[in-house]
Amino acid sequence: MRRKWLILATLAALLLGVLASPAVADDDDDDGDDEDERDSLICTDFGEIIDDVPGVPPFYFIENQTLRGDVVVPSGVDCTFVGSTIKGDLMVMPNESPDGYTGGFLGDGSKVTGDVTVGSSSVLVVFTPPSDWGYEGPTSMVRGDVECDSCGFTGIFFSKVRGDVTLEGASAGEFIGNSIRGDMTLEDNQGIALFDNVIKGDLECEGNTPAPIGGNNKADEKEGQCSNL
Repeated sequence: MRRKWLILATLAALLLGVLASPAVADDDDDDGDDEDERDSLICTDFGEIIDDVPGVPPFYFIENQTLRGDVVVPSGVDCTFVGSTIKGDLMVMPNESPDGYTGGFLGDGSKVTGDVTVGSSSVLVVFTPPSDWGYEGPTSMVRGDVECDSCGFTGIFFSKVRGDVTLEGASAGEFIGNSIRGDMTLEDNQGIALFDNVIKGDLECEGNTPAPIGGNNKADEKEGQCSNL
């Protein structure tokens, strides 16, 4: 039941857009575990395959696990992490599947201690259920940078990013209620929405078609198409 709840919650966030909840607080919860020796891991080796959700293709479900190393989401595969920690980088490979977008999903307090990269036509969703949904667990977090290169979709909701967020050439992106410690750069994307984010660095947007929509974002400086957001 919980895995279906996570899927429905993520889809609701994507479909409903703005949710009435404040940005998460940027408290210092560094646990000092960045220096672990890293191996290269494939997410499908650790997940339970789920194929009983109507309208959703089979995907791999990784719950309450600690993965020590850089984790790869292969092309054409969905890997959903719930309450899990990746002690390394997360790399979502370019999607070559004809069945639509696939990628990586981080929810319910999942954490990546390194960087996250999202390849072409792939998806990344980082999601923390808002407290008014009854969720009382930890906040999902990426302690490094998030970078999308011509990805299909990147969405970050009510979560934390300690580094920079960079989207270039994405088909869509949505950012709601987040705490971002670095800079946020959005260039040459489509369908970008930003609401209620707190950005410690700069927010810079240019070449996006149409121009990003949103409001109530705080940043050190807002530049280009996002100057009034």
